[in-house]
Amino acid sequence: MQDSNDRYRPFETGDAESFKIKKIQNPEIVITKTEVIKTVTESLKGGHLGREDVRLVINQTLDMITQSLVQGCRVRFDGFGSWRMIKKRNPYGEGISVSFKVGSKLKQKGKNEFNG
Repeated sequence: MQDSNDRYRPFETGDAESFKIKKIQNPEIVITKTEVIKTVTESLKGGHLGREDVRLVINQTLDMITQSLVQGCRVRFDGFGSWRMIKKRNPYGEGISVSFKVGSKLKQKGKNEFNG
């Protein structure tokens, strides 16, 4: 049986250029913002950014993405993917959702991981 803490530990600390990510067999594994902050901070040991600096950068990045989507912009990270907010009609009225289109590098990496 899987330790409940493993659910929130999908990363293995690597160097700043590449994180080592555990092969995820369980779709219930959740990657949290806290885990991302911790992993980035650990990968930058000896660098000039501490945990609070990394937290600030990640929070500012997420705030900027959120504001851009709310204002109707499309957000694109080359190779990873792009997001846009769309209005949808449903039986209860109008709603919104965020659409994500997978980028070429992510798509290729996914194909390699799932087929290999």
